[in-house]
Amino acid sequence: MGSAAKIPASAAIITLADICVSLLAGIIIVSIVFTYGLEPAAGPELVFTTLPYTFELMPFGAVFAVFFFLLLFFAATSSAISFIEVPTAALAGAFGKSRRSMATLVTVILIIIGLPAAASYSAFSLSFQGIPILDAMDEVFGTIGLSTSALLLSIAFAWLFDQKALWGDLSESSPFIRAVPILCRYVIPVAVLITITFRVAALF
Repeated sequence: MGSAAKIPASAAIITLADICVSLLAGIIIVSIVFTYGLEPAAGPELVFTTLPYTFELMPFGAVFAVFFFLLLFFAATSSAISFIEVPTAALAGAFGKSRRSMATLVTVILIIIGLPAAASYSAFSLSFQGIPILDAMDEVFGTIGLSTSALLLSIAFAWLFDQKALWGDLSESSPFIRAVPILCRYVIPVAVLITITFRVAALF
């Protein structure tokens, strides 16, 4: 990002675009599921069992299925690239190895870890205490893990980083933008901690 780029405006555009795309995808998927009387609360199973059945019932369903799963593949790949970048950079710096070798190592490890989840809704039907591995990993890493990461990041950025260097570009912004550091220091950590607490309590 160039120095002339407006960080708040760019962040607002990216956030709005992400929300709009997510809402549109949710509306489309839920509408299809309700139209054909399928289970809308199936969770991760929705993508691998419910939606393929829906595509079978739709006119030209095979065509829609190809495009849907192709877009899903590219969405997962683009997300995986951003996730791989952090451990790749850390390992390359720690061990003095090339980024290519570290990226390969991280990718292989993640593939091995992800294989049980990929086999959850296959002929193997891998599960743990009756819960498909994919569902368990989605709950631990996707729900609780992401919330915990958000909590730790907000604490790190708001309390451990150099605040002048971190928020320097926002000093001349609107009052709402200047309130962001306060939100990151006090409001967001408390809200995320409450969310994690209720989510963990719901498991028992």
